[in-house]
Amino acid sequence: MSDFIPGQEAEKVKWYDNLSSKAAAQGTALGLNAAQVTELQSICSGIKTAIKASSDAQTAAQTAKTAKDQKISDGEKKLRVFIRTIKASIGYSYTVAKDFLIVGNAATAI
Repeated sequence: MSDFIPGQEAEKVKWYDNLSSKAAAQGTALGLNAAQVTELQSICSGIKTAIKASSDAQTAAQTAKTAKDQKISDGEKKLRVFIRTIKASIGYSYTVAKDFLIVGNAATAI
């Protein structure tokens, strides 16, 4: 059975706009009372607001993740340089390595 409500959110937003607009213009002539038209419009508006909020949140989350990943990548590259300097220092020891939490193993060696 085919449904008249679109499946894709972008198409849903267009559909809600159209439904709300048509209901305002013709709803009472087609059997809805004024309160029902108002409720229909409120439902459409609420759904559209939720779709936009979700989309905005997803965009913000992706932007934040990208920024975080870049900050980690850039920062860790620089930290590795500093740690190599520490490890090359005459005062470096296993105790220092343990204190700085920079004791590596073959898999994580710097």
